[in-house]
Amino acid sequence: MGESLNRKLCQIALEKREQFTQSKTSPSKLYPDWRRSTVIYDAHIENAVSHLDQEIRLRLREVLAALRIPEFDIDSIEMQLTSHNHGEYYKWHTDNGTRETESRVITFIYYFHQIPKRFKGGELVLYPDAVSEMVIEPQNDSLVFFPSHTKHEVKQVTCPSRCFEDGRFTLNGWIRRKLVQVRQDYFDEKIFRPWALKRKHEFVGQSAIRSSANAWSSGLAVKQTEGKKSSPFCEGDLAQVEAMMSRSLLALYSELYRKSSRCAKIDVFRNISQIEFYENYYFLNRPVVLKGPMKASVAVRTWSPEFFALNFGSVPLEITAGRNLLRDYESKFSQTVQTVLMADFIQRLFQNHETNDFYLVARNYFFDNPAFVKLRNDLEPPPDIVNTTDHGHGTVKAWFGPKGTVTPLHYDEHSILLAQIYGRKHFKLIPPFEFRNLYVRDKFYSAVDPEHIEPQRYPGFLGVPVADVILDPGDLLFIPVGWWHWAKSLDVSISATFCSFHVEGRNTSLRGYQS
Repeated sequence: MGESLNRKLCQIALEKREQFTQSKTSPSKLYPDWRRSTVIYDAHIENAVSHLDQEIRLRLREVLAALRIPEFDIDSIEMQLTSHNHGEYYKWHTDNGTRETESRVITFIYYFHQIPKRFKGGELVLYPDAVSEMVIEPQNDSLVFFPSHTKHEVKQVTCPSRCFEDGRFTLNGWIRRKLVQVRQDYFDEKIFRPWALKRKHEFVGQSAIRSSANAWSSGLAVKQTEGKKSSPFCEGDLAQVEAMMSRSLLALYSELYRKSSRCAKIDVFRNISQIEFYENYYFLNRPVVLKGPMKASVAVRTWSPEFFALNFGSVPLEITAGRNLLRDYESKFSQTVQTVLMADFIQRLFQNHETNDFYLVARNYFFDNPAFVKLRNDLEPPPDIVNTTDHGHGTVKAWFGPKGTVTPLHYDEHSILLAQIYGRKHFKLIPPFEFRNLYVRDKFYSAVDPEHIEPQRYPGFLGVPVADVILDPGDLLFIPVGWWHWAKSLDVSISATFCSFHVEGRNTSLRGYQS
């Protein structure tokens, strides 16, 4: 930006020191001190704003290309002059998470301070995804741009003199896009009419998940849809309107659910008819627990580690191992695959009281092994719920491991019915419309460990409703498509999952509703 502008901004800040006021942010009962700094808003710093506004517009095309953001119509460029002095900071946040700020597309920060520098800290830390970070030092006369939806924080400043003029200064702000003006009857045509035409057994969850996919992809890049000019519904960027509506619906579903007396509660039955299961749970995309319907099955009555060691000890099988060495062992599944003898696997179970280091999981395809195919007949799931005549690849899967094995928080692209065969297992379930608060990584997984929440790193998760379920041998848990779930074995555990139901196509896959 140059020394002349840099020193001019420094002079403006010092001249207006009496006009700086305590900064504000969205109120939080849990974190009243989420932000500490002082600011002057753009109405009081017109000279500074005019200088930087021109520089930003000159660089905008280059910035859009670097950030891979499509060009858009600018509504305004908003700025504020911010001072961080001794002990001040701004914890993890985004810049466009409210209705008042949703039009912010790009955040920019211009750094300036006294020379020589008289403070330490104050680094800008960007979190472009759930598992990585980028640290940017507050270097004098440097200008930083990033998407406004990116999570970021300002680390605490140490300024020994505590003098105002020795602090960390920024002229920071946001480039806002023009929001689309939608016809009053747009949503009637766009939403309610298509819903009325959908097939009879379309369920709420598919609509919600499809919305989430659109919202997520639109957050990365809003693209013009074909036929935009001829659209009878609205003028402007249809994709942007769809993304906005998707976000609004998800937020609405979340708010209504949280206000319900049934929030974070899962229905539990001992007996349920086929009609009740499909009409009230499968087609409405709601989870349900069935207590004990498989207690009389051969599997629940006879399967145990000793059973497998005695009858299949010499049979090789595929498992995952070395999971403790990998942070993201599920997404790095191929690195954990091992082939061992059943006897050796059982011996590990007895030698390790509690561990997550090894586990036979669904993707090991236990029941596709010719030596174990016949064991499918021992399971005996309810035939009016599960399509027991379907013997296709992957229709039944197994989970077998020691106490302490964990399946991280994730969602599946189809519904499953899980049967607990041996030992106990703890589940946590979260509705699909909460995905924006789950810090998604690797598409299917959440970065949050719901058993050990890090509130400063994942503040959005604090209000998420979580339903807890503990399954005993013989119990069933229906996990609908898109529902987030986490599981932990409370004992040595054997589970089986079924994914073939009495519906068209044997299941309802999320992939069929992704655009």
